[in-house]
Amino acid sequence: MKTILKKLSPGVRSLKTQLAIYFIPVALIPAIGVSYYATRAFEETSQETLSRRAQSERDVIVSEIESKEKIFFDEARLHTKTQKLLTALSHKDVSQAVQIVNNYPPGIRARLFTQEGVFWTKRDRNVSDPQIPYISKEGLRRVRAFNETIERYFSSDDKGLVTVIRMLIRDKDRVYGILEEENMFGVKEFAELKRKRGCELLFLSRDFGSMAGSYMLSKDEINRVSQRAFQVPASGLWEGSKEATYVHLGEERYATFLYDMPGVFGRIKRWGYLGVFISMNSVDTTSARVQKNLIYVTLILILAFAVWIFIFANRIVEPVERLVLAMKRIKNGRVEEIPALESPYEIQYLIHAFNDMGRNVISNKKALELKVEELRKANQEIKTTQTQLVHSAKMISLGQIVAGVAHELNNPIGSIHSNMQSLESYVVKIRKLVEEYHGLTANLNTVEKARWDNLEKELDIEFILTDLGDLTKSCVDGARRTRDIVSGLRTFSRLDTGLFKLDNINEGLLTTLKLLEPQFKTRITVHKILATLPDVECNLQQLNQVFVNLLSNAAQSIAIKGEVWIRTRRLNQTVFIEIEDTGSGISKENLGKVFDPFFTTKKVGEGTGLGLSIAYGLMEKHQGNITVTSELGKGTKFILSLPVRQLISKAS
Repeated sequence: MKTILKKLSPGVRSLKTQLAIYFIPVALIPAIGVSYYATRAFEETSQETLSRRAQSERDVIVSEIESKEKIFFDEARLHTKTQKLLTALSHKDVSQAVQIVNNYPPGIRARLFTQEGVFWTKRDRNVSDPQIPYISKEGLRRVRAFNETIERYFSSDDKGLVTVIRMLIRDKDRVYGILEEENMFGVKEFAELKRKRGCELLFLSRDFGSMAGSYMLSKDEINRVSQRAFQVPASGLWEGSKEATYVHLGEERYATFLYDMPGVFGRIKRWGYLGVFISMNSVDTTSARVQKNLIYVTLILILAFAVWIFIFANRIVEPVERLVLAMKRIKNGRVEEIPALESPYEIQYLIHAFNDMGRNVISNKKALELKVEELRKANQEIKTTQTQLVHSAKMISLGQIVAGVAHELNNPIGSIHSNMQSLESYVVKIRKLVEEYHGLTANLNTVEKARWDNLEKELDIEFILTDLGDLTKSCVDGARRTRDIVSGLRTFSRLDTGLFKLDNINEGLLTTLKLLEPQFKTRITVHKILATLPDVECNLQQLNQVFVNLLSNAAQSIAIKGEVWIRTRRLNQTVFIEIEDTGSGISKENLGKVFDPFFTTKKVGEGTGLGLSIAYGLMEKHQGNITVTSELGKGTKFILSLPVRQLISKAS
C-alpha cells in the first residue's frame, strides 16, 4: 500500500501512472453520465406515461358517472309523464301510486310528496327507509322554480354516490305532487369500473369528510393521503395533479393523482375530488430491471475504458522506458543499440536516432537513407491498406474485438471436446464391463444373484449408464458448437493472413462439395456446370471457406428436398462463381443485412451469424465482389466475382 501511495505522490509519479491519472476520470465521466441520463430519461418517460394514463382514466370515470346520471334523469322524466301516476295523485289513491312506483327498475328509491312538499307515500312501504316527512323549504323552492332538480351526495355509510332527482308531477298548469328518486352508484359499480380500468378510484368531498370508491381508506390513511399525496391548496382552487405522488396503501405502492370532480351535468365545477390510484407493481419491476441493466452497462463501460487505458499507456510508455534505460547505460559508459519497436508514435524515430548516434557518420548517413526509403515504401503501403480499410472498417474493428475472446476460448473448448470424446469411449467400456458382469451373475446361486440384482436396482446402474451416455453426448454437442463459433470468430478476426498463389477455382469447389457431402446426402441434388477456367491468383483456403459458408447455408435453407446449382464462367479477366438454391429464400427487409456480423435468421443454436460476413471480408481481400438476390419461398442466388490477377500482387 505504501508503494502505491508513493507512486501516486506528485514528485515520483511515473509516466504510466500520470497517464492513468489523466485518463481514468475522462473515462469514468462519460460512463456515469450515460447511466445517469438513461435513468433520468426512463423516470421522466414513466412519469409522463402515468400522467397521461391517469388523465385518461379521469375522463373515462367522469364520463361514466355523468352518463349514468343522464340515464337516471331521463328515466325520472318519463316516470312523471305516466298517466296512471297522474290519475293516482289526482284521486289520492295511495295503493295505486305504490303499485306504480314499485314497478320502477330495481335500485331506485322512489318517494311521492304533495305539492306542498309533505311526504305522501314511497316505493315498497314495508321496507325501512328513514326519511324526513317533508322536503326542505330550499329544496321545495328550487323544484318549484325549475320544475326539476338533480343533486349528488355521498351516501351516509360512505358506500357510494347518491343521485337525488326531484320533479314536479303536473298536467298542463296543475301540479299534483313531487316525485323524488334516489339512485346509488355504489360498491358494485365501483368494482366494475376498477375491473375495466385496472386502477383504484376514490371520490372525496371538498373537506375530505366523506368518501366513496373502490378502495376505502381509514381515517389515518385519509389524513396521510390528504397531506402527502394531494396537497390541496388552502384556497381549494385545485387544477389537478401534474405529477404523481407515491403512497403506500396496505402492502402495495400506488401513483396517486387528484382531480376536481364536477357536479351533476357540470353545473358545479368543483363539487369534490376524484383520486386515481395506479398500481406501481409492474412499473417498479421494470424500473428495477432497467436500473440493474444500467449498472451492468456502466461497469462494463468502466472496465472497457480501464483496459483501453492500460493498453494505450503501455504502448506509449514502453518505448520511452527502453530509451531511458539505454540513456542510463550510456551515462555509465555502455553503448548499446536499442531494439527497434513496431510503434506508430514518434518514439520509434527517437529510438532509431539514438541508435544512429552510436555509429559513425557514414553508417549514420547510410542508415538514414535506408530509413527514408523504408518510410516511403511504408507510406505507400499504408495508403494502399487504408483504401481497403475504408471499405471494410466494420469487419476489421469487430475482428479486433473478437480476436482476443476467440483465442482465450479456443484452448479450454478444445480440451473439453477432447475429454468428452474420451469420456464417451469410457462409457462404452463400462457398459461392456456391466454386460460381462451380467453374464457372470447368471451362474451364481439364487441368493447371491438376488443380492447382486437388488444392489444393481438400488444403485440404478442401468439408468446411470444411459444418462451418462446422454450427458456426454450433450456435452460433446455443446463443445462442438462452441468450437465452431470460436473457429468462425478466429477466421473472422484473421482475414488479413494467408499467402496468394495461382490455384484452380473448380478444384476448390469440388473439394468443398466433398467435405459437405453429409449435409446434402440424397435429399439435395447438386448440379455442377463448371466452365474451363484459368488459374486464379488467390488464397484457395480462404475461398474454400467462402464456398463452405454459402453451400452450408444453401443446404440448411432446404427443409426436405431441393436442388443446388454451382456454375462457373469467365468474362475477360474476371471469373464468376454462382451458387443458387431452391431453399426458403430471404425476405426483402433482411436482404440488406445478410452480410452484417452476427445477423442470422436461423433459430438459436443453429447459426452464429458470422458465415456471410466472413465471406464478404474474404472477397474484399481478394479484390472481388459478392452479391445476392433472393425471393422468399423460391430460393437464393449468390454471385461471386474474382479478378484472374490481383491488381496489387499478393502472390508468394
